Amino acid sequence: MALTFVTSADNPPLRITLNRWTLGLCILLLLGLAGLASVTVYNLLDGQTTRSRGDALPVRNSSGTREQEQEKLIKLGEDRLLELQKENAARKKDVDDLETRVGELTGSIKSLQQLAKEIEQRIPGGGATPPGQPTKSGSGQPNATGSSGVGGGDTASSTFDLAQSRNYTDKLKKVLGELDNLNATITDGRYNMAILDVQVQSYQATLAQSQQRDLNSAQNARLFQLAGADGNASPFVLPANCPITSPFGMRWSPFVAGVRQMHYGIDIGCYEGTGVAVTKAGIVTYVGYDSGYGNRVEVSHAGGWLTLYGHNNRILVKVGQTVQKGDIISLSGNTGASTGPHIHYELHQNGRPIDPAPLLAQPLNYKP
Repeated sequence: MALTFVTSADNPPLRITLNRWTLGLCILLLLGLAGLASVTVYNLLDGQTTRSRGDALPVRNSSGTREQEQEKLIKLGEDRLLELQKENAARKKDVDDLETRVGELTGSIKSLQQLAKEIEQRIPGGGATPPGQPTKSGSGQPNATGSSGVGGGDTASSTFDLAQSRNYTDKLKKVLGELDNLNATITDGRYNMAILDVQVQSYQATLAQSQQRDLNSAQNARLFQLAGADGNASPFVLPANCPITSPFGMRWSPFVAGVRQMHYGIDIGCYEGTGVAVTKAGIVTYVGYDSGYGNRVEVSHAGGWLTLYGHNNRILVKVGQTVQKGDIISLSGNTGASTGPHIHYELHQNGRPIDPAPLLAQPLNYKP
């Protein structure tokens, strides 16, 4: 193959002859340049979408993981609570049935009282003569047999009315006694229901506390196992081998002139995209974005320790993930309230921020 290049009208054309091997090499070179150009374009487009993929996806994973763990933890408690509520409903139904029975007995008592009153009105003298006492005869003289001397009819009627009255009185006393028992049972039932309500409320509170305590205990045991030789010791390395640009403590605000504010971590100056390594084995407990820390990752460790990594460009882990010391969990960046690419690193113990500098195995390299 020959290539002819014409430079000007005065100069003869330049002819270059290529054999097949040289031509093949040129084609391969062109293909390589085209591939390199396509990779460069892809990286540029990928960098523009880093933020959306760096926080939206982890936040979505975080929400789903927390919901699943919460559902597993409270299922047993919900089952027990459902049993208590069923028992409470059954007791309430028993009390309602007893109250219905009391209403029926009250109606029966009123009927019996009316009948007893009618019987007393039918007995001569407005009431029954006590047994064994003589009654007065028609002439006003006592009669030992209790008769009035008129053929014994009044005696039989009085005896019948007295027996009937006693019969109804006995029934009335029996019903009244049953009513008293039912009232006592209802009172006990209501008292037991009140106690059960208190027990349900107490159980709900205890359940929530025990679930959180069990969760913390299980997580601490898992964290201690992950820590290995480090155990409960504090993290003693930095997430990147770069100089410190701002230490822990009070400093002048980089955003508001003339204002001093507390800096709860240390800033590590590094190029954007530097790997951020976790400083102690643990479990990722938070991944998200906010206007202050930007893309932020939090990792819980044995001994009540927690590390925080802020202003990341990209997050590489999700909530619930287990990480070992030295694992790259994110790429450094300039997100959130930041004046330039760096890593904001915080160390907490039992919820209290700690200055990492005195705990490090190597002295800090400052470069303000």
